[in-house]
This record gives sequence, C-alpha cells and structure tokens, in this order.
Amino acid sequence: MKHDSEDNLEKLIHQELAKLPELQAPQTLIPRVLETILKQAHKPWWRRSWFNWPFSVRVISIAFAVTLLGGVFSGTAFLWQDVSGALGSAAADQWLGRFAVLADVLGTLAGAGLMVWNSISKLWLLLSLAIAFMLYVSCVGIGTLCFQLAVNKR
Repeated sequence: MKHDSEDNLEKLIHQELAKLPELQAPQTLIPRVLETILKQAHKPWWRRSWFNWPFSVRVISIAFAVTLLGGVFSGTAFLWQDVSGALGSAAADQWLGRFAVLADVLGTLAGAGLMVWNSISKLWLLLSLAIAFMLYVSCVGIGTLCFQLAVNKR
C-alpha cells in the first residue's frame, strides 16, 4: 500500500511540474560561460593544474623534485659530518648536549602518552577522534565557503 501512495505522489508531482512554464536562461549566461571557457583555454601551461602540464615538463619536474630531495638529504649528511668533525669530540658533545635535553623531554612525554594510551578506553578514544575529524571537516568547509564568498563578490 505504501508503494501505491508513493507512485500516486510521484505522478501528482510530475503533473504539477509539467504545468510550470520552462525557465529561460539569462541572456548574459552564454557569453559569460564562453568567456570563462576561453580564459581557461588560453591560460599558460604553468598556470594550469600539474596534471594538465605537458608530459615532458611533468617528467622534468618529477626529476627536479627527486634531485632536490636527494640534495637536501645529502647536504644534511655532509653538514652533519662537517659539524661533528670541525667541532671535535668534546665540542661536538657540548653542541649536541643541547639536543640531549630535548631528547629526554620528548622521551618523558612519549612515556606519559603511552601511559595515558594504555589507561583510556578505546571507545572514548575513537569517539574523540571522530569528533576531532568532524570538527576538522567543518572548519575546512566553512573556510572554503568564506573563501568563495570573499573571492566571488558579484
């Protein structure tokens, strides 16, 4: 019986909507759409998304990024060797001693975090993570809305 009432409702809605006149698009819509399409088509390749760049440029950019990352890691390793060699053993220990305090503090915090982790209910933790995730998504959504409202003033 419920299915019949839904069919009747659907027919009634369809009939009522068929009675309404068709809406006409504003006269300025087509020129604005064409203008936007032309602007997008005439953008230089570096202003488009990375996936729309020419294939050769994408390959070069990946190679550049990998080379840059490798250079950063190699430079860090060489710098570490130079610092430890230039300062000497006692000076290096003194210089690195600052980081020992930081390591002690972080170790203590990690131990406290592990103790809290073992003592709390996993359900409570999952609910807290779910709430934090929902708050994060809400902030991203509200931020996106505010950005769109600020940028697209008409």
